[in-house]
Amino acid sequence: SHRFWVSKLLKNKDNLGSELLEITISPNGERILKTEKFKIIYLGRDPSLLEDQIIVMRKLTKSLPASLKKQPDIVLDLRDPRKPELQIPGFSS
Repeated sequence: SHRFWVSKLLKNKDNLGSELLEITISPNGERILKTEKFKIIYLGRDPSLLEDQIIVMRKLTKSLPASLKKQPDIVLDLRDPRKPELQIPGFSS
């Protein structure tokens, strides 16, 4: 249920690597977060992935280069935590 998932997320909010600002659950069940470092974090609809997603979120937040940490519009797609995707508008590598 959404309530259990939100409860679990809030219990782990200090483990995200960045302050949790917003939780959104869309009508189709898609879970989306906003943190201090990431404008959007797509978590998808599978609540069983939350623990892995939290671990990846924390690692990515800590390992971001300083130049990226200052980017205000970073989008993180963790629907598959084994293949996280960063989307940074206007940034080319």
